[in-house]
Amino acid sequence: MKIREVTETRNPFGALIGVSSLIIALLYLAGFSFRWSYYYNFGVQHVVFKLNFQSFLVTAIELIREPRNFLLSLLIIIGPLIVANGVIRFIKHSASIDRHRILSKCAAVPIKLFCLDSPLVVDAIMAILLLYSTFMLSSHLGYTTFKKHIINSPDNPLPAVTMIVEDNENKLALGCGCEETPVQLIGNARKIRIIQEAYQTCNSETTKWRLLYRDDESIYLFASRSEKLIGHARPLTLIMPNTKKTYLIME
Repeated sequence: MKIREVTETRNPFGALIGVSSLIIALLYLAGFSFRWSYYYNFGVQHVVFKLNFQSFLVTAIELIREPRNFLLSLLIIIGPLIVANGVIRFIKHSASIDRHRILSKCAAVPIKLFCLDSPLVVDAIMAILLLYSTFMLSSHLGYTTFKKHIINSPDNPLPAVTMIVEDNENKLALGCGCEETPVQLIGNARKIRIIQEAYQTCNSETTKWRLLYRDDESIYLFASRSEKLIGHARPLTLIMPNTKKTYLIME
């Protein structure tokens, strides 16, 4: 009797651990796919590999904290599971009806073809649907957040910055308002001249530079522009070395 009581008390905790592991895995996948889609559109998706496990969990929690995203999660993630479960149940039920031989024979085909009579296969189908819908929804939210952040507006949550580099020996080739300096480069030299001549690294009425990401090695800045000017183009993004002579003024 004691052994049976201990076994019965342990089962709920085992189920709780299984559900918690699934939730953490989904949160990690949601945070990773969101960040990957977000930084991918800036062209700096390698930043994702610099983030730690906790940052992906926090990102996913911040996503579902908004009521709109929470409702989308219920609709897009839970909805396909309910539909798939209903379809599988209907197929199994149709195959068990002896009165309608044609219906039962038609239902027996997908059961034999996809092994729907196996609980393991059904669980695998549900898991694939759950992971795929989570990945697609989080990637879509990452893209929509990217489109929102590249627009220069008062509602933009990313801080506007002014970067100061205190280095008299080496001049910045793309510094705001600096004269054209001869540099060795590989790529589009004409683009560099246009950036210098048009003062594209300076803030203006329609353009404001913002901080995208910063770590001990690099500083990632991008030019947010008005919605009419940005269009479908990728914003101008600069990766600068983070040194002791580099200062950021955030607004």
